[in-house]
Amino acid sequence: MLKAFAFVTVMLLFAAEARAQEVQASEPTYEQKVEAAKLADEGLVLFQGNDFAGAVVKFEAAEKIVPAPTIMLQHGRALERLGRWVEAVGKYRAVADAEIKPTTPWQQRNAKAEGARELDRLGPRVPKIRIVVTPPGAPPALQVDGRDVEIPLTGELVLDPGEHVIEGRRKDGSQARRSIVAAADKTTTLELELTQPRAAGADEAPGMHPIALAGWIGVGVSGLCLLAAVGTGVPALVLKGGLSDKCPSRQCAPSEHGDVETYDALRWTAGVTLISGALIAGGAVAAIMLAPKPADAQTGVPTISVGPGSARLEWRFF
Repeated sequence: MLKAFAFVTVMLLFAAEARAQEVQASEPTYEQKVEAAKLADEGLVLFQGNDFAGAVVKFEAAEKIVPAPTIMLQHGRALERLGRWVEAVGKYRAVADAEIKPTTPWQQRNAKAEGARELDRLGPRVPKIRIVVTPPGAPPALQVDGRDVEIPLTGELVLDPGEHVIEGRRKDGSQARRSIVAAADKTTTLELELTQPRAAGADEAPGMHPIALAGWIGVGVSGLCLLAAVGTGVPALVLKGGLSDKCPSRQCAPSEHGDVETYDALRWTAGVTLISGALIAGGAVAAIMLAPKPADAQTGVPTISVGPGSARLEWRFF
């Protein structure tokens, strides 16, 4: 049946050409009608091969030359296969509403009848989205998948099956964005609650400048160094007191050489970590003081608390 479509179209065009007395100056020329028939034939071959996108291109080109019901009907069927139901229904409606004259060939009459049947079949199945806008106010500008649309008086949008992104925006800046899946044979309600967008970063705390961050890291490292200095310095002092009694005139017996080595290691560790911590702390405090600060940032001073087995870093605001 589909293979007969191109032949019928060609015969129709030649028949129309034969009735030259009825052809008006604005109608397509004979050559244009032949070209339209050729495009329609190519579109039919693509349709039969399930290349519906390619078929749509061919039918659309043929329809621009000769908007015959036979071509529009097949155009609508290709659109339907692509899931573009809204456009397909529009084509079926155009076919069903096509003007029929006493001289109109029977092929076009049959296409008009088929278009009406396709419209009755697919039209009720097209998904509908009922838009509910809150709060009450002026109708918002509406976009569906980035395209501007108008909300019908019924409040229902007809959409192709599948997922869509619906956005609404009023002149006062309030807006909403929602995703919805349109399902065949169903009417789905979607509420668009328009709200004012929050200012960027309004609820975020000011970020810390990298120099200040490096300074705070240095303060932490210096605190650990101080803790290490205390942890090694105190045992070193204890060992020193014992060695003073056991090693008069700083001369120790071989049995005390192990304690002497331990003492040396502890005191050197305590000294190095204490000096390193002091240098790091000085640089860290300088970095914190020199780092750019947000205009609304609070100022304060760092406080380090050292206990017998812990160290704590605090920032006291004033």
